[in-house]
Amino acid sequence: MDAVRKLGELLIAEGAITQEQLTAAIAEHERTGERLGEILLARRSVSRLNLANAMTEQHTAGRLPTAAPGPSADPGPEPDLASKLAQVDALLARLVLTTGELDERLGALEALIPAISDALR
Repeated sequence: MDAVRKLGELLIAEGAITQEQLTAAIAEHERTGERLGEILLARRSVSRLNLANAMTEQHTAGRLPTAAPGPSADPGPEPDLASKLAQVDALLARLVLTTGELDERLGALEALIPAISDALR
């Protein structure tokens, strides 16, 4: 299995955050103990979709075969395990889509905040 890449590395590679944003978030994490993803979300450094994508990549790294097994290759996971992995992968894909939809809805709601504030004055 491949080594699991760190969340910050994945977000930088994805172009979702800069090294400076990661460094500042890590400093806050070390100071507060809060999770890195939650810090980045609170600072609006990263979208929920980018975070979900990076976490999905981090979770699935090294699990999927890179080549079809040959006659002398390892046959892969047991059929029941392969079925369960397929279910998990399908759920992760649904989670990413749902997170994207929720991120869009939240953006639309956040855009309404100034108008609501003005109406309440």
